[in-house]
Amino acid sequence: AEGTMLYAVVTDGTTPESEAYKEDIPKAIEPGTYYVWYMVKGDGNHNDTEPTVVDAKIDPIDVRSIRLRAVTGTAMKPGTSQQLEVTIVPSEVPVRHLKWTSSAPDTVSVNSTGLVTAGSSFGEAEITAKAYNDVQASITITVVKDEIEVESVEIDKTSVKKDPKPGDSFRLTAVIKPASATDKTVTWESSDTEVAEIGATGIVTVRKPGETTVTVWAKKGTVSDNIILKVEKVPVKGITISTTGGDDYLV
Repeated sequence: AEGTMLYAVVTDGTTPESEAYKEDIPKAIEPGTYYVWYMVKGDGNHNDTEPTVVDAKIDPIDVRSIRLRAVTGTAMKPGTSQQLEVTIVPSEVPVRHLKWTSSAPDTVSVNSTGLVTAGSSFGEAEITAKAYNDVQASITITVVKDEIEVESVEIDKTSVKKDPKPGDSFRLTAVIKPASATDKTVTWESSDTEVAEIGATGIVTVRKPGETTVTVWAKKGTVSDNIILKVEKVPVKGITISTTGGDDYLV
C-alpha cells in the first residue's frame, strides 16, 4: 500500500487540525457550503501529501407549505411539553431545516425540532416554523392555570315556573359546583320539544300540554341534572254564545 486517503470537513474555510482528518468519506445532509480537505497519509516508504481543499455547496429544497398541529391541544399547563406535529411539502425536507421561533420564549419555548415547553408565566406565545425560502406557518400556544373541574351541576328549582301553560316563557338557571370551576359551560335539552323547547341560555318556551324532561349538562356532558316539566291544559271557564238577535248567553 502507498498510503491512506484522509478527509476533513469545515464550514468556515479555515485549515483543519491534523487530528480532524478521518478515513470516512464525508457526507453532508444539511444545506450550506462545505470545504472538504483531503490528503494521503504515507506509509513507511512514502511521505504524507500536502492537504488540498475543494468546496462543495448543498442547495436547500424549496418548501411549498408547512402545517403545524398541537396534538394534545393548544392549551398547556406550566412545565409541560409537547412535540408539535409538522407536515412539510415536499415531505423529504426534514424538520430540522426549519427555523423555529417563539414570540414569547418566557411563556413558551421551542427547540429545533418543534418541541414546545410551557414556562412559568401565563399567556400566549406564537410559535413559528420558517423555511429558508420564507414559507412559514404559525400556531398559538396558551399557558393556562391548573383547571378546576366541575363536580356537579343542579337546576335551580326556584327558577322553574309554577304551573306553566302554553305560551309561557321563563329562564332556567344552573348552579355549578364548585363555584370556582374553570369551565362553567352548560348545555340544555328537552326530551319533547313539542311540549316545551329550551334554548342555549336556558330559556324555556312552553308549546302545548304534556310532559317533558329538561336536562342540563356540564363538564362536557359528564355531569347532569334534570327536572320533569308538566304542562297542564288550560281549563275552560265558560263559553259565550251570541245569537243573531244580539243576545249573549253564558254556558
